[in-house]
Amino acid sequence: MEKMTEAPSIRIYTYVCEKDAEEFALLKKRKWGQWDFLVSGEWSQSPYHQGNHQFSIASTPDHEYWALKSTGLPTRIIAIAHVQGDPCLERIAGQMMRAVADLDGDYIEMAHEFGNIDRGLLWDTYTSEVEP
Repeated sequence: MEKMTEAPSIRIYTYVCEKDAEEFALLKKRKWGQWDFLVSGEWSQSPYHQGNHQFSIASTPDHEYWALKSTGLPTRIIAIAHVQGDPCLERIAGQMMRAVADLDGDYIEMAHEFGNIDRGLLWDTYTSEVEP
């Protein structure tokens, strides 16, 4: 009989959600490990308003908190996930990217390059309309 694993519980805080502002400010001061490149790509709001973003992820040593950083103008931490359970980097990253994009924050429409990750899982999680 296969052992079933529970999906981790995830709470996402973003820089664009006003009700998260105080908690987000405190959480982003945590000590983060190495930043790992996830994906870079383009965004566009019109032919005259477009650009590129690069997303990277890091976690606390205990893997309980994960941070998503956007490198562009400006470079900043844009989301933090509090994860309880066994984390899947691509799902956590995709859900954080989606949470920020849904609130009209940093986003990409077309990916150019992926890091050393499961690109299909990251992109499917990010672009899905329903949380996986």
